[in-house]
Amino acid sequence: MVAQLIHRGFIFQIDQPARIDAIKRSLPVRGFFTEPASIPDLNPPKLGLYMIGFARGQIDKIGIGVHTGTPSTLSARIKIKKVVSLPNEILLTDALGDSDAENIIRDIIVSQNQVVIDENIINGIIRYIVRMFPRLEEDLNKIITIVNGIDFSENKEKSALFAIQQDALRAAILGLGVSWQSFEDRWEPDNYDDDITYLDGFPELGLSTEDDIIPHELQFFPNFVKYEKVNLKTVSFTDGKTNVLITMANRNAFEDVFGVDLIYYNEETNSYCFIQYKRMEKGKTTFAYYPSSDKNYQKDMDLMEKHTETFNKYDTSEIEGDLNGLYSNYRMFGGPFFFKFVYSVDFEPFKNKIAPGFCVPFDMWKSFVNECKNNGETLKAATNTLHKHIGPNHFCDLLKRGMIGSRACSTEAVIETLDQCLKGNRSAVFAFKPIPFDDAIPEFDIDE
Repeated sequence: MVAQLIHRGFIFQIDQPARIDAIKRSLPVRGFFTEPASIPDLNPPKLGLYMIGFARGQIDKIGIGVHTGTPSTLSARIKIKKVVSLPNEILLTDALGDSDAENIIRDIIVSQNQVVIDENIINGIIRYIVRMFPRLEEDLNKIITIVNGIDFSENKEKSALFAIQQDALRAAILGLGVSWQSFEDRWEPDNYDDDITYLDGFPELGLSTEDDIIPHELQFFPNFVKYEKVNLKTVSFTDGKTNVLITMANRNAFEDVFGVDLIYYNEETNSYCFIQYKRMEKGKTTFAYYPSSDKNYQKDMDLMEKHTETFNKYDTSEIEGDLNGLYSNYRMFGGPFFFKFVYSVDFEPFKNKIAPGFCVPFDMWKSFVNECKNNGETLKAATNTLHKHIGPNHFCDLLKRGMIGSRACSTEAVIETLDQCLKGNRSAVFAFKPIPFDDAIPEFDIDE
């Protein structure tokens, strides 16, 4: 049996041929379309059931309407999603009879093609649609259940909480210089039960960000134990034979100079690895990172390119002058810089594991960029585009074995660059000096 809507619904008439054609073309791709709520006193609820007609007096589609924008103003918009398309349009006169249908059509004309409908009439239309198209009953029941569950008209406390969260988030987004309308159009909770809050409509707000992930990576190195906290931004790890120092470069002078977030130092091989984190967003079929939407991407690329060239100059002169040093200087890739692409999921940061994702050497990434450009393809980092990559645990193992990172002969150039970027900050520079494992490590605070 078809479910019953417990509160009012809406009928929107869209009769412009160009707009109808645009909806029909984009709906299968985007899964939704957006219409202005042109009547100031329409004042729709956060979620409602909307019937869409492409001609006066008929219904073509039914969906959930998400109210965005400022209530009761001309900026309000309705995002129509989870759309059920009728196999054929139905006429209001067939569903309701001439009298009720004529009243609705008259209201539609008067109210600029958008009208509020009593729940009894909406339920009558739905029952007629199910009689005509029985296979739509399940999809319509889902829509009605969702809309019924989000109705806060009888729950003033829940309605107030929704409004408070919406106002607070709007202020924060506008403070960042981001369009509130484009942001709120993304409102789509994973479920619509009675416990839903406004913030539940933005699942990505609860996901781990780069700023969450990077401090966690500072606290863990696979199969090593934490030996010493050198200072607030540097931690030393050991497996009894090899010592690794990890320094956080995120949002400080190191990131400004090198364009990276973490710096690894292997004392045994006297080499550094520089890691820039990029978060992959969840799409319909996979997670992906798009450089075109990252305002820091080109700056990071330029800095890594600059320092790779500097360090390679040292490598060339040293290797040519000391052939016996070729083995100790050997590394798998052409520089010490890597991208780590991490998934935008909650990775349980309190467990001893590295954030999920994959690593790509900087020189390999440049080759991938050039290939995408030559083939006219969109540049994105995803497992289905970057088939050649290094898993996070494999990356740590290669670092431990001295297979990746700066060559020992170029470490002098690395330290010189670090000293220059941190001139006057002796405690922070100290973290990058080679430290014998058995030596006592002085206690100090990097921020003092």
